[in-house]
This record gives sequence, structure tokens and C-alpha cells, in this order.
Amino acid sequence: MKEAWTSVEIALLKKHYRRMPAKELQALLKRSASAIRAKANSEGLSGDRHRPVSPVQWTEDELAALGKVPDAVAAKRKGISVEAVRRKRAGLGIPATIQVDHRPWTKEQIALLGTMPDAGLGKMLGRSQAAVRAQRMRLGIAASAPQTVWTPEMDAMLGAASDRDISVRLGVPYAAVKYRRKHLGIPARQSQNTPIEWPQAVLNLLGKVPDTDIAQQMGVDAIAVFWKRRKMGIPRYRKPKKAAATKDRQGVPKWGHVKTLTQPDFYRAMSSHYQAVYGRPLTHAVLSEICLWSVSRLQKWFTPGRAQQPLSLPVRHHIWLAVCHGLTARDPS
Repeated sequence: MKEAWTSVEIALLKKHYRRMPAKELQALLKRSASAIRAKANSEGLSGDRHRPVSPVQWTEDELAALGKVPDAVAAKRKGISVEAVRRKRAGLGIPATIQVDHRPWTKEQIALLGTMPDAGLGKMLGRSQAAVRAQRMRLGIAASAPQTVWTPEMDAMLGAASDRDISVRLGVPYAAVKYRRKHLGIPARQSQNTPIEWPQAVLNLLGKVPDTDIAQQMGVDAIAVFWKRRKMGIPRYRKPKKAAATKDRQGVPKWGHVKTLTQPDFYRAMSSHYQAVYGRPLTHAVLSEICLWSVSRLQKWFTPGRAQQPLSLPVRHHIWLAVCHGLTARDPS
């Protein structure tokens, strides 16, 4: 049975648990690692593993700066990792410095939160990334996609139309467009208050044809059509997908199409192709001569009813090759 911990051993445990390597602590206390870990948990020392003593030599000035400057700044000055600085500061019981930005947030700056990454917005606003992130999380605003890279061509569009129109054209958040225009000192374009008369026939086309087609017909900007359609809750026009071709350029049924057909539909596809090429119907007797299968076997595959037998994929492929390409040399069995 292990001896009870003495007050001296407990004092040594509390003093060296977070700073002394595990093996050295075991040798000092003459106890196993599990016993030390259990006692540390009971003493409220859990959560920090034994860490080796840092080989970094700290000067008095460097130690005095811990907690007064950010760990990243201290790490850069010292030429070591931020984690090493954090461990040294935490080991000395020095709290981390907190950078507080007392500048008030304007409505426009708040509107930009979440429209671009916190780091990019911080550079734009002259604030730290931490300050931007804290303000965004405080207001419950989710993080956004990568920051917009403004090109000279994009800047040239600012002020040529309303900020909302430019936002749609460039795919950039409205608040970002507005802030960029003001940042460059470009005056906003006065919006036209003249309402557009939308005939019912044109409204019926919204979402059924491209916005550009309707804009050309009405003689207005496509952006006006976009906002009218969006206001009515109509999704944008999507070009219908082309149906997959069932035949190749020579009119031969494609294998990728016929291999998924039911047995009756497969036989009808083969018969239609044979009729178009040779001008006579594809009977079971003719098909027997082409693909080298007996008539009785073909009848079991292609005669509907309970007695119909399943057609395996290799046999189906052989029949397709025989009918469409005249390949009968190989007879899968």
C-alpha cells in the first residue's frame, strides 16, 4: 500500500507540476506517473501536462514586457514562437495583454461586418483583426467569404451607376461597394425616380427568358429587370438542360442509353434501328441469324409475361453489337 502524501510532497507537487519534466518529478517525489497525476487532479492541478523547462534565456527587460505587449510582438522581438511566449507568461502567472479599441463604430462600418474577412476589413478600417472579430461576434454576425480585390477596372465603375447596381454587376456586397466609393471620394450617382411602366406581357416573361432579353425589349438597363424580378420573388432564368442524345451521328442507338432500357423497350429500339437500315422488321428468326442465339431463347427474353427470363448485360451488349455493328463473332454464354 502506498504511503500517504505528506505536506512537503504536496508543496513540491504544486511548485513543480507545471514546470518540471515528468521523469524528474517522479524521481523527486519517488512516486509513479499515475500516482502523481491522480494527486494533481485531486489538488486541482489537472489540465496542464508536465512540460520541460524552456531552454530560452530571458532577460529582466524581456520578462518585464510579458503581459504588457501582445505575445506575438514579444515572440517577434525574441525570435521564438508565440506559444513559447505564452507558456512563459502563463508559467509566471502574468495575464495576457488585451488590446482595447475605444473608437466608436459607425453605422457604415458595422454594415461592412461579415461582408469580407475580418483581417481584410481590419486593414480597410485601420483596426486590428481581433477588434473586428470581437465586434462582429458581439453583434451575432457570421463570418464572410474572402475579401474583394478591387481592380482599376472595378474602381472605374464606381459612381457610373448606383451602388446597388454596381453591387449586382460585380457580385460584391452593397456595403462594400458603398464604402469603397466613399473611400475613393467618388460622388454617388443620383438615382432616377421615374417609374418604369411594366406591361403585363413583359411581367409574364420574367424568369422565363434572360433578363438581358427583356431589358433589350423594354429599352432599360438589365439591372432594372433584375430588381423587378427579385421584388416579385421570381427566380432567374435558367437555360434548360439538353436531353442526353440516344443516338450517335450515324443514327446508331448509344449503348449507354439502351443498356438501361427494359427488355421490351430494348427490343423495340433494336427493331426500329434495323427497320430504318434494312427496310424490314426484326423478327425473332432474323435476330437469331444475326446474334447466333436460338429463337426459343430469344422468345424467352423478349416475350412479355411471367415466363420472361431476365436478359443479362453481356448478352444485351452482344445483341446490340450484332444488330448495330454487325459483330457476331463472339457469342457470350
